[in-house]
Amino acid sequence: AMDRALRPVLDALRSIAPIAWIPMAILWLGVRGDAALFVVAYAAVFPFIVNTAQAARQIDRRLLSAARALGASPWVVLRSVLLPGSMPTIFTGARIALAFAWASIVAAELAIGIKIQGQGRSVAGIGQLMVETLYVQRDVDALVFYMLAIGLVSLLIDSGLRWLQRRLLPWSPH
Repeated sequence: AMDRALRPVLDALRSIAPIAWIPMAILWLGVRGDAALFVVAYAAVFPFIVNTAQAARQIDRRLLSAARALGASPWVVLRSVLLPGSMPTIFTGARIALAFAWASIVAAELAIGIKIQGQGRSVAGIGQLMVETLYVQRDVDALVFYMLAIGLVSLLIDSGLRWLQRRLLPWSPH
């Protein structure tokens, strides 16, 4: 019942591109890292929620019934049936969520022009570097380099998650 009530709302929110939220995030949170963090969290949350919900739905109900028939407590069913069966799809959701988050970080930096503050100094993120390279330096080679760096970081993040999935979930198909 709750799924039927929430699904249209979640589907409507999910269909709004994260970058479309940047103006609202700036209005609500100002032109600083908080607005970018909102956009990144928005981009990442829906793929993760959708995949986690799908993971729970795809568990073979016969396995749950068998575990209960054998006297498994709800905790044992969760730990021994639900989590092992759900984790491959949850990991897929995490991989998709991190890819969306990474793309949104770059987009938010491009749009908002934020700099990361830390230890008494500010450091430009890659999106901000791209803006400065475009408008100040007009250096096409540097822009291409930054785009390749974005792709490489994304590849490294995804490869790291795939490696982690193989290590933590040896039973899952990769």
